[in-house]
Amino acid sequence: MKLVLNEKKILDRALNEGIIEDKPTVTIRVLAKHYFGIGYEREQVIFSVNNFMCKNYPGYIFSKWQKTIKNIVDRVNRKGDFELVYIDNVIIYKSEIDVIRSIGNLRLEKLAFVLLVYAKIYNKLNKNKTNWVNADLKDILNDTGMRISKVNGALMIYELNKLGLVQPSKIVDSTNIKVLFAQTDGDVVFIIDDFRSFIYYYLNLVEPGKHMRCQECGEIVGYYNTRKYCNPCAKKVNIKRTTERKKIRKV
Repeated sequence: MKLVLNEKKILDRALNEGIIEDKPTVTIRVLAKHYFGIGYEREQVIFSVNNFMCKNYPGYIFSKWQKTIKNIVDRVNRKGDFELVYIDNVIIYKSEIDVIRSIGNLRLEKLAFVLLVYAKIYNKLNKNKTNWVNADLKDILNDTGMRISKVNGALMIYELNKLGLVQPSKIVDSTNIKVLFAQTDGDVVFIIDDFRSFIYYYLNLVEPGKHMRCQECGEIVGYYNTRKYCNPCAKKVNIKRTTERKKIRKV
């Protein structure tokens, strides 16, 4: 998932460790919100962000980043909401799962589930309960874990619309989608607290025993034979074990 759900963590990493996210504009936006939030004026915010980037971003040249920084600072200032985003979980209810499973087509079910999770996240981001999803369709499709083109994805959205489960925006050129079966109360099936490959929460429900949590990082992944780790962690564990064996041999 590409949505930024924990700006507090990003701010802490930036201020205490000088870490800049892979997408630097994310760090710049979070810093701008922080500095406005503690009472800085516009020029002070720009100066502070620039100072941070100078110290922590290799090859940083203000003249090349000046326009980007000022645009981000001005957008944050215009919005006037300096509260840092922190979404640690979303709750999925039995009535919602029942609707999704009634579709009877696993590909459509996966898409419906991902849209449901996105809707609940956007409700928290926008501090409302309108269930509108404003994400790029490509990002939504990626989170289904399926290889789907935007054209086929749009056709699947159309199928969900015919079933009365979603409502595409009527605004021309808008890709926003409203989820019509989202609930705010009921019997809890599970709480999603890890948004990496979160589609496995649903797959583990409909295909029990085929997925597991990585024993290193906790991410839910496909289960194969005696597999204990996700691919990235498996590599790290193998390197660690190889290093340890070499040390033992030297001794």
